[in-house]
Amino acid sequence: MTSSYGTSLSQGANSGSSESVRRLSLTERLALVYERLDELRPPKTAEEALQQLNSTLEEVEDEFSGVPKNPNPGLKFDGRMYPPRDDFINRDSDGGITAVTKGNIVQIWADGSMVIRQRITGEENYRRGWPPVEE
Repeated sequence: MTSSYGTSLSQGANSGSSESVRRLSLTERLALVYERLDELRPPKTAEEALQQLNSTLEEVEDEFSGVPKNPNPGLKFDGRMYPPRDDFINRDSDGGITAVTKGNIVQIWADGSMVIRQRITGEENYRRGWPPVEE
């Protein structure tokens, strides 16, 4: 089976079930999160943008990670991506939000524009809405 971006999808089985579940690699799942975000109505606030990011990430992970959601995930990777933890989210006085995850920094402006960058390299992974591209 091939995904919309040309990569091979593996098949796996739900534990205790005869149904097949498509499992995607982490890279494929992340690309799908960004693709689905782009299909949503643009957010008008930073809070709305964060909610869209979190719910989209949860949906993709529920569908394609094959890993049950841990209600209290630790810092060790369990095969599933999780939204930013509340204690790693900073809400700015101007209405913007900065959230830090294990691998990324999510910067959301008050108008809902968003940039996601890799923590280690600073490389931009995703951009939605406007801020100007930084050269």
